[in-house]
Amino acid sequence: ECRDLDGVTHPMKSEWNTSNCEKCSCEESGIHCCSLVSIPVSYDRSKCKQIFHQETCSFTVVEKENPEKTCVVKGWIM
Repeated sequence: ECRDLDGVTHPMKSEWNTSNCEKCSCEESGIHCCSLVSIPVSYDRSKCKQIFHQETCSFTVVEKENPEKTCVVKGWIM
């Protein structure tokens, strides 16, 4: 079994999602985690801003002057 940073133990070969938007797994070599969040990288930064939603581990990109309008995002990274 593996013990995470919060002190919680997880069975070998198990997977779980953290409150920090990561997917983790318990392997013989230890705990391995990767981000579940796609980050917007290609959009009009002068006109738009990104907003992070912790509850869904996602971003939206909206106009700075009118946050009701979404902006086109041409590229995302993990």
